[in-house]
Amino acid sequence: MRCVDITRFGRIFIYMDNMETRFELEQLLLNELIFLQKKKEEYWNCHPDNPEGIDPIAEYNKTVHEIGALMEKIKNLNNY
Repeated sequence: MRCVDITRFGRIFIYMDNMETRFELEQLLLNELIFLQKKKEEYWNCHPDNPEGIDPIAEYNKTVHEIGALMEKIKNLNNY
């Protein structure tokens, strides 16, 4: 038996009836769990109820500035 299940996050899992693919499925599901745990932690970092949360607008602006600075450095490397 083989079927494909597309999760709401767009990742594809392939199910098959043998031990090797069951192990692979377990690994895929564990990876999905880790992904969702990290996503939850990222949301908590910006959550208003988190007393130690970050300001997402300030972090965004800081990241935009860092991207600009790196792009400028890359541009200058091409001038050497």
